[in-house]
Amino acid sequence: MLKLPSSKGSRRRNKVLVNVCILTFTGCLLLHALFTNSRKLKILFADKSSNEKFLLSRWVEDEEQLDEDVNVILKPLLSLPKYALKLPKPIIVLGLPKSGTTSIYHFFRCAGIPSSHYCCSPGASDHPPCYPEGTVQREREYHKCGFCIERNLRKGLPPLHGCGDKFDVFAQIDTEMVSYDIDKRSGKLISWGRMYLPQVTELENLNLHYPNATFILNLRDPASWERSVKNWFNLAAAFRRTHLPDYHYPDGKMALQEFYSDHNERIRNFVKKYPSHTLVEVNIEDEKAGDQLANAFGLDSSCWTKSNARHGEGKTNS
Repeated sequence: MLKLPSSKGSRRRNKVLVNVCILTFTGCLLLHALFTNSRKLKILFADKSSNEKFLLSRWVEDEEQLDEDVNVILKPLLSLPKYALKLPKPIIVLGLPKSGTTSIYHFFRCAGIPSSHYCCSPGASDHPPCYPEGTVQREREYHKCGFCIERNLRKGLPPLHGCGDKFDVFAQIDTEMVSYDIDKRSGKLISWGRMYLPQVTELENLNLHYPNATFILNLRDPASWERSVKNWFNLAAAFRRTHLPDYHYPDGKMALQEFYSDHNERIRNFVKKYPSHTLVEVNIEDEKAGDQLANAFGLDSSCWTKSNARHGEGKTNS
């Protein structure tokens, strides 16, 4: 009888092969049990270039149970960030609206980093409506980041408490606060807006509750910024009604460029006062803006694109 040579190495390889066969057979049994007598199979997968999740369909029977299985097993894996951030969280954009906040939001979202922009509601897009379907009327405004922050501070809570779905990046935290009044001439109900700018008025609260937060100061030419504000629906009017005398911006004064420049310098001085924060400055009009953000946060510069650069109609403040 021919006796095959025996060694520890060959025995180890045989053992590995046996284990692989067992696992393969077990996997086949599980798949058979899951999909037997079924007609529609749904599979989630992630597109690495855009970090979007897509749904493919094939026929199986128990669709609700399969949806649940897919969500439990695959969704947590697909929601993992592609990159590890180099700087501490949360990352809060402190530039004023119309300074590239939408582009910054898309940059981080493309990299798989949980991000919000204007809307701080689970599953919301970056522009209104911010509230999930079925939200009662009185709660709808509070799905906007600015309203959520303002309510938290009134209640003595941390500014970002409950504002969204555990976001790491808050790309736009301001909002337009709409008030209502009775027109004296017509007797009709009229609405008017003013800007709520927590990046201006609530810096101390942000530092108190998030002492290691990373701040982004997004910049552009002040004259270009003013033109953008005046071309963006009623944003200029909302700024005109905003009363911030402690920040050199009294009600009715349209010195937008001065206010913009003063704000940027105020942020720089604030971070000097509280050096536990990291400040990342980026000029959104610079050709290398994407490279600057990518180098600062350890992300891919290919995610940078300019958004809302020439579009105003049909959108909100960004």
